[in-house]
Amino acid sequence: RNVYFMDEMLEKNKPNLHQDIPSFLHMLQHVYRSQNHTRVGYFTKSFHNTEKVKTLHNHYAFSCLKNRCHVHEVSTNIGQMNHYRKTCAGEVMRDCDSLYKKFVVEDTRIWSWKDQVIPRTVTALTQLGLIEE
Repeated sequence: RNVYFMDEMLEKNKPNLHQDIPSFLHMLQHVYRSQNHTRVGYFTKSFHNTEKVKTLHNHYAFSCLKNRCHVHEVSTNIGQMNHYRKTCAGEVMRDCDSLYKKFVVEDTRIWSWKDQVIPRTVTALTQLGLIEE
């Protein structure tokens, strides 16, 4: 299931950004997210067994061979999908303020990669001539 890391969540909670993280590293900067996950079945991502699926949408199977497709929901205790957006999209827009923007938590789990990502990204962008170190 999904959580939203929206631009305004960062702006409200950390208007001066995280000074130890380059401003161009969007995901490392945006660590304020919706506390609530999207409802089961909304904006899902899937893995498909090609021996069982007949037709596909990019998020789920439309039809299966011999009715052999199975859906397995992954608990949010195991994993979640992070959506980095300006605001909510599509089907959740009407509930955006009351379910997602209203309840915000800090989630810094991505920072476990910070010490590897920052120097490697800076090195690559410097070598490409896109930034000056």
